Amino acid sequence: MASMRTPSTLVLVLILTTVTVPAAGFWWLARHSKAIAFLPEHSGAQWIVAPVPVDLRPRPAVRMDTVFRRRVTLDAVPGEVDLQIRAFRGLQEVRVNGQRLDTDENRPSGPASWRRELRFVGVAAHLRPGDNDITVTVFSDRGPPALWLRLQGQGCSLGSDDRWEASCAGAAWRPARPADAVPRHAMADATGDPSAPPRPTAVESLRRQWPIVAAIGVMAVVVVAAAAAVRHRWGGAMEVEAFLVGTERRIAVLAMAIAAVWAVLFLHNREGLPAEVGFDVNGHVQYLRILLEEGRLPLAEDGWQAYQPPLFYLLAAAVLKLKALAAGTDQAQQAVRMLTMAFGIAQVLLVFGCVRQLFPEHPRRHLLGLVLAATLPVHLYLYQYVTNEGLAATLITASLYVTLRIVRTPDASWRHYAALGACLGGAMLAKFSALIVLPVILVVLIGRLVVGRQRRLAVWARTVGLTCLVGLLVCGWHFARVWARYGRPIVGNWDAEAGRPWWQAPGCHTADYYLGFGRSLVQPLFAGLSGFADAIYSTFWADGFAGGNTAVRYGPPWNWELMTALSLPAMVLVVAGVVGLAAAVVRVVRRPTAAWMLVLGAGAVTLLALVYITLRLPYYGQAKAFYGMAAVVPIVACIVWGLDLIAGRRPVARAALWWFVLTLGGCAVASFWIRGDAAETHRVHAALLAGAGRVAEALPRAEAAARLAPDNPDVLFEYGRVLAVLRQTGKAEAAYRKALQRSPGFAECRVNLAILLNARGDLGGALEQTRLATEADPDCVLAWQFRSLLLVHERKLGDAVEVLREALRVNPYDPLTHRQLATVLEAVHRPDDARRHRDYAERIEQATATKARSP
Repeated sequence: MASMRTPSTLVLVLILTTVTVPAAGFWWLARHSKAIAFLPEHSGAQWIVAPVPVDLRPRPAVRMDTVFRRRVTLDAVPGEVDLQIRAFRGLQEVRVNGQRLDTDENRPSGPASWRRELRFVGVAAHLRPGDNDITVTVFSDRGPPALWLRLQGQGCSLGSDDRWEASCAGAAWRPARPADAVPRHAMADATGDPSAPPRPTAVESLRRQWPIVAAIGVMAVVVVAAAAAVRHRWGGAMEVEAFLVGTERRIAVLAMAIAAVWAVLFLHNREGLPAEVGFDVNGHVQYLRILLEEGRLPLAEDGWQAYQPPLFYLLAAAVLKLKALAAGTDQAQQAVRMLTMAFGIAQVLLVFGCVRQLFPEHPRRHLLGLVLAATLPVHLYLYQYVTNEGLAATLITASLYVTLRIVRTPDASWRHYAALGACLGGAMLAKFSALIVLPVILVVLIGRLVVGRQRRLAVWARTVGLTCLVGLLVCGWHFARVWARYGRPIVGNWDAEAGRPWWQAPGCHTADYYLGFGRSLVQPLFAGLSGFADAIYSTFWADGFAGGNTAVRYGPPWNWELMTALSLPAMVLVVAGVVGLAAAVVRVVRRPTAAWMLVLGAGAVTLLALVYITLRLPYYGQAKAFYGMAAVVPIVACIVWGLDLIAGRRPVARAALWWFVLTLGGCAVASFWIRGDAAETHRVHAALLAGAGRVAEALPRAEAAARLAPDNPDVLFEYGRVLAVLRQTGKAEAAYRKALQRSPGFAECRVNLAILLNARGDLGGALEQTRLATEADPDCVLAWQFRSLLLVHERKLGDAVEVLREALRVNPYDPLTHRQLATVLEAVHRPDDARRHRDYAERIEQATATKARSP
């Protein structure tokens, strides 16, 4: 391997700089940048927000306000009072006992100055002995309005905390929630009943899934024992690993074996994985429809995923056109998944190739890298979805592989550099986040020439110059087209140019988000709500975001329990990765090489990019492991190095190592093996088909699920939903009642039953069901909304107002609820309040309207 022969001290300084400079930069951005929605800690008070339940659907970027209030009792009025306030993203007003206060600078706080601390004058003049009411109104258009307040005076001290009350957009008053608290996510519950037992933890799941784990463990024992027997027969002259990867022909056989395993998995899941499942699947299908039906390349304004570069969609559209399939159909989705399967197999083999380049003299690490790459959960689920992420990951890995070939070949030809440019350009044409590895690769190539004291312009031109030229030829036209339209080469769907301003929970971050970890070891599903590390871990070692669904009940029908059970033993590989990383850093400091500086640099830049994007866009969906697929090669390389170091030369330790890796990998594959005859599979298909309006196709699925699991509340609920749409109300009611017998707290099921009862004229029964639903799950917005309609029908308008305010507590961004409340408020002669809620509704509707423009 060619050495860059850089002094060790210089490399150590480079590593320390790579760590400290970005950390300092992130700290400064988090504390001072107005564009970064980070709420820093300040002594004496907490940041607080309204206790709106978690909703992972995108929210419109519209100005909404939250009123915070607190009653404080004073024995005597202090002579001087210091009131300090910080508001995310703007302060509307502060009142003490109904009197509005002015800041000491008499300037309002808004999005452009939200980090400024505001101090208020004349506060003591508005206080009185006894009870005092303090109200603060904060507004925000992207993220939840948040308040930090501290009041100090002689004999009194007050800070914002969970003893304050909050009301967002006129919703019902509830105790405020600290901004760094992790709220319950109802959609992650095992069933629709919040009172039911939660999803099993990793330990509980392992206990439930032990027959599968034991069976795979036994098979791993057989493989390891067979390898030991072969080695013994050879007299220990050759390791089995060295034999398997000893020639190109044997490597080809291994590659075909891995490809066969993947093909069997994908073909088996072809019918079992619903077409409607996958990250932003509807947006990807919309892109394909524009290509196939309109014959043009879309731009950011044309759809949710239309901002993406076109390479994946062009390839997928070619497949669909060749097969004469319309985008979005079941057959079309299955065809595209065969294409993504090919990308996945290529990704596995490219990671294997990179490991071989990094460890040319260590066949055990080669084989470990191949097995690990083939069984990584992030690979196993990502490449089964219709998305451009897989192709981008494969082309990024291809770029790293070609670069490794170049730095290990003293006289690499111009063809290597042309291939590298094509891979980089292709990666950029698949997803522009591939840009993060470009600087690392160019720095390594340039550094190699500088260290080699290469001054000939022709050499620079046919190496670095040719790479850049080919890359620009491959992808430059797309970014020039975007630049011509929007004035800049990169536009995301979060940008104003896309015409659909939005944000997603949590909308802002605190230090706890980046410093905490552990939830994903207990339950990886939706663990990303707990923090950055949990988000990355749960989407690398599991499909922790449930295929992009906001409710796991409607996610892909994987074996979630087996997947959960693996989240804890996967930490063994993480520990091995840390050991390998330490060894790699020591190696680079002592004997720097271009190959390892490339790999470690790619990993470091990827991590920094992920941290930055979550700071810049503090949304749940931004912290996903597959957004950092450029780090797969560094991660796999460090893990296999660490495992090899831990096992050492001890035969028993090596046997245990292989048993663990094979068992864990086998269980990972099994967790993504869909049981087509399982009730859960039929239920998910029925729910998604019904949601897509394909009720006639949903009925056989729902019936099959009900036959297989006649006592499962979720199955009975979906069966009832399908029957209700088909107007088989008697059977639907029976299904709902049976589900409620098994799960009395199933609020959504009670709402659906109430709808049936109301339709047949049983208003009292419907009201009773909605009452029970709101008691069982106060965060079920459907229960509050339907109950309000029933109360209006009963002319109980005062009660209807309170119920609608409860509905807004759950979802203050629902324009229909605001309009309903405005109508009822007008009926009870409260025109000012009615006007306020009508204004909310109009703003939300305007923000959510598609602002399409002709490209």
